[in-house]
Amino acid sequence: MRFQRFILYLTIIAAFVGSLWGSMTVGEFHMFPYRWLMLFMWVMLSINILQNRGRLDLSYCKVTLYYQFFAIWLGLAILSVIWAAAKGEAVRNIILLFLGISIVFFMVHYLRRLAHLMRLYWLWCLILAVLITVGIWEATTGNHLQSSRLYEEDLPWKVFAPTAVFHNENDYAAYIALSLPMILAGIWHSRGLVVRAVGIPLFAAGIWVLLLTSSRSCYIATLMGLFFGFLFLLKLNKRITALISVVGL
Repeated sequence: MRFQRFILYLTIIAAFVGSLWGSMTVGEFHMFPYRWLMLFMWVMLSINILQNRGRLDLSYCKVTLYYQFFAIWLGLAILSVIWAAAKGEAVRNIILLFLGISIVFFMVHYLRRLAHLMRLYWLWCLILAVLITVGIWEATTGNHLQSSRLYEEDLPWKVFAPTAVFHNENDYAAYIALSLPMILAGIWHSRGLVVRAVGIPLFAAGIWVLLLTSSRSCYIATLMGLFFGFLFLLKLNKRITALISVVGL
């Protein structure tokens, strides 16, 4: 289990930076380290099932209804190939859906303790810090990584939009919009000064880079996420404190 968790952490890292190297094309599908590692994880799980006489122990799992939903979703996607106009593109999208469901399954299956989740949290924060640094570098120099659609762009009103390791600025903005509530939760609930000393600048830099992407849909998503947390997750006295802090800023 420890080795499999280690491979899972590597898979998560490769999901963000693996597309920069080691990519190869298999038919119409691009394979890079994230997808190779995901395939390896399924091989390891299959070996474990065979060693357990063909059974998969899910007694620990409290989210089996979500698994059933994902199974129905994947089944309907496979069924849709029958009437899909572009069969190859449909199969490609089904594989991508399967990979997304797989990472959710493996995270639930292998990260069973709070310590495992905290390692994932800090790993996510580290990746976010690196990608925000790349975004700031792009926004100040106009240079981009080869994976970016702006790599050879020379129009001045486009060239300074950050994309980091993503293909376009909207994907990058979506990643930041998903990450900011996690950083804010760490700042809000942590009792250590180190976490806040690291989290507050990271959160501020994330907001700035998000604004540079000009992704209005992600602006709305971030505001909705913060509003949801303010309205439903905070007690009344903390709502007042948060409101005073926002007004003060």
